[in-house]
Amino acid sequence: MKNINLKHLDISIERLNKESMFLALDGQELFYITIKEDRFFSNGEKIRIENPNYSEFFEKLELLDIWSLEKEYGSELIAKTWWHINIEYMDKTVVSCGVDIFPDMKNEEDSIFFKNLNEAIQKLIKSENNNESK
Repeated sequence: MKNINLKHLDISIERLNKESMFLALDGQELFYITIKEDRFFSNGEKIRIENPNYSEFFEKLELLDIWSLEKEYGSELIAKTWWHINIEYMDKTVVSCGVDIFPDMKNEEDSIFFKNLNEAIQKLIKSENNNESK
């Protein structure tokens, strides 16, 4: 990681009857895990991200005002989506989670926050040299 003071990164989006994803920093290695909808309680496919694009990722997070998230967001509806964000970056920290509702108070299908967070994650993990880890 070039000039990145990233102490902790853990983002998960778990879905009922849809693909779930997890992004986690282990030491200095970044891993992305997806779990297919029919394998909800499995370990999923773990991919090591060789060249994460942290600069674009954190630029996108800044636009989401990620550092000002409330601790919890929730809905009284039957839970279909659970999400969690825990990031320590430089002198900033965010720990937030929710059930079915994202910080813009919308569900996954309508949430601009979710769409932009997902785009940031996809940009972060896209690199030419990603390797599967066993």
